[in-house]
Amino acid sequence: MRQVTATEKYKAVNEGKMAKGEFVRQMRLAYPTLITKFNGYSDTVQILKNKGLVFEVQEEQHNFSDEAVRRGVDIELSVLGLDPANCFDEEAINKAKSKTLANLKKDPLFYINLLSNESSKVDKHDKYQEVKKTNHKDTFNDMKKAELKEGMYIDDEEWEAENGRGPEAYKEIALNYLDG
Repeated sequence: MRQVTATEKYKAVNEGKMAKGEFVRQMRLAYPTLITKFNGYSDTVQILKNKGLVFEVQEEQHNFSDEAVRRGVDIELSVLGLDPANCFDEEAINKAKSKTLANLKKDPLFYINLLSNESSKVDKHDKYQEVKKTNHKDTFNDMKKAELKEGMYIDDEEWEAENGRGPEAYKEIALNYLDG
């Protein structure tokens, strides 16, 4: 049976699933050298935090740079038809930020790829391959018969089905963003 950690018990107290007194009692049994019968709930939590036994769990934490989030919010605000430099509408900014974070969670380079017309779905095959007797030739990057797709285009409805917006909106916004 898996042992429940002090952090999980602390979280249970915060969610109302465990009483504070029961938490203190269990921590006194688990850590008799740290918690005495004279310690209350707040003292117990502070002692356990100082010793690194209890951690605060933060919700919705992302590891994206501020620049990536700002770039995405600017582009999303532009798609909504707002000027990112002069937009003070909190509702629109929050909507753009949530859309940006969703896109960045799927692909951290979403907006970089959008600006550079790259696709994250293409395998760039940039991993090292150890040379063996059977693979002296790089067959992935070897010359291949080219298939020209000059006359082919993607239908706007197909693009919107994949991306949620028309391709011209993104292209125009990305080019305006680059021009600054």
